[in-house]
Amino acid sequence: MKSVETEGKTIEEAISRACEELGVSREELDINVLANGSTGFLGLVGARNARIRATLKESPKTPAPEPGPASVSSGDQVAEAARKILSDLLRLLEVEASIDLKEDS
Repeated sequence: MKSVETEGKTIEEAISRACEELGVSREELDINVLANGSTGFLGLVGARNARIRATLKESPKTPAPEPGPASVSSGDQVAEAARKILSDLLRLLEVEASIDLKEDS
């Protein structure tokens, strides 16, 4: 699992920096607050940054495509496997689309 520790004046700023560093959205991270920030006395003395550890959430593993019937040609198996992979990828990206297989000579 990939994780980073970041700091900011606030927890939200630290989370934003972690998102930028990992190149993902907030929803894809598990956040552990290591230290709450403080403004210190009159904003001058004793100010501390907030610190967090952000870890990428594990993505669900997609099962391997099940083999088709023995009578199906290997070209059809490859096309069906490609359709399954594309379908799973679009589902993980939360994109609604239809997939049509077309054979071209």
